[in-house]
Amino acid sequence: MGALTTAITRKLAIDFESALAEQPNRFDGKEDLTHYFAPDVYGREIRCKAGDAVASKIQKFAHMNILLEGRCLVATEHGTKEITAPEVWISDPGQKRCVYVVEDCRWLTIHPNHENTKDLEKLEEYVIAPSFEAYDQFLLENDMKRINK
Repeated sequence: MGALTTAITRKLAIDFESALAEQPNRFDGKEDLTHYFAPDVYGREIRCKAGDAVASKIQKFAHMNILLEGRCLVATEHGTKEITAPEVWISDPGQKRCVYVVEDCRWLTIHPNHENTKDLEKLEEYVIAPSFEAYDQFLLENDMKRINK
């Protein structure tokens, strides 16, 4: 994928998230989250209602997704796909997914948790980039670490 295509899809995802933030009854998901912990693994389950629109966070690492129940439309830089439960797939790192919930959903994501922490702020800092610029910086820093080994 070219740099221009990536820049355009990133802008569209950010614009989508900004538009959602302006909605009076927007979905924030905080009360609809369940957290799971196992050795070296963190699971995050979210429940969404039909009609909800959600912009995902930018993940630093590839991770598993499991749509346990429901149906939704998911747009990424790779296109839009309708997903119907049960479905399991791997998300590439660095994406912000734009989701429209067609039928009530339960969606579980599985992330690395090598420190085995249950501190959600620390986990988010480890697995989530707060912006595309922060994600690009994360990639650059990791590339430099590999080069200097």
